[in-house]
Amino acid sequence: MTDNEVLDETYARLHHTGPEIEGWLSNHGPMAADALIRLGRAGQVEGWVDQYAQRLEEAPRPR
Repeated sequence: MTDNEVLDETYARLHHTGPEIEGWLSNHGPMAADALIRLGRAGQVEGWVDQYAQRLEEAPRPR
């Protein structure tokens, strides 16, 4: 899988998540995944997202 494919998969997996964790911490998932890839750690992104996504909340519904 190419780096771009890893990043696209990450975006798809995190798309449904909200902008915050625990109501006040920022969701840095997409940025952190991009940083791992740029540091040559693309092979670790999937496992990292597996653990990180457990802490995330669903995106708020539009009003």
